[in-house]
Amino acid sequence: MIDFETRDIYDFQQLKSELETCYLSKRSTHLQIKFNIIKQKLSENVKQYGLRIDNLSMELYESMIEG
Repeated sequence: MIDFETRDIYDFQQLKSELETCYLSKRSTHLQIKFNIIKQKLSENVKQYGLRIDNLSMELYESMIEG
């Protein structure tokens, strides 16, 4: 966030654009790592685990399309 302290931001659209440029790729990378290491929890049944994987994969897909 230090970078944004030194920039002149004039409107919300510019701020949104700056944040997306800076953080979308980081989010995508974080989700890829999370997806690669996901494991079923001890107290989790197969259906819950599948839903968790499905949600994470949709999040990853959306972040990759946005970025």
